Amino acid sequence: MSFADATGLMTKELPELDLRLKDVVTCYGLSKMTVANEMQFKGVNPYLKMQFVEFLEYVGRVADFKYAEMDAPLYQKIEEILKVVFSVINAKVNPMKRVRKMQKKASSLANSKNIQIKLISKDIKSRLRTI
Repeated sequence: MSFADATGLMTKELPELDLRLKDVVTCYGLSKMTVANEMQFKGVNPYLKMQFVEFLEYVGRVADFKYAEMDAPLYQKIEEILKVVFSVINAKVNPMKRVRKMQKKASSLANSKNIQIKLISKDIKSRLRTI
């Protein structure tokens, strides 16, 4: 995707997002990876072409910027942007189904870390007593 396509998508093709070109260009620039040897690209500016992984980050950065005041995790902000983007091609966003699994894993991880910390503190206390 070119620079013009990426910025045009979020500004001209999706006016309901109400984003300024300046903000979209900032999101574009922050989503670009560093080019190792930019002098090897003759005639083509590598900073004006976006790789797929950069596009994904671009969407995430636009979502984070657009919904900065929204107190929600990033994945929900991205879903909101994708609903608008997909409306252009008459597609729908499937809601996240893994959220509960991720929350369970996070809580079990937090519990295991608390247990580990308690065990370490008991071990330290017992070692201090022997000194």
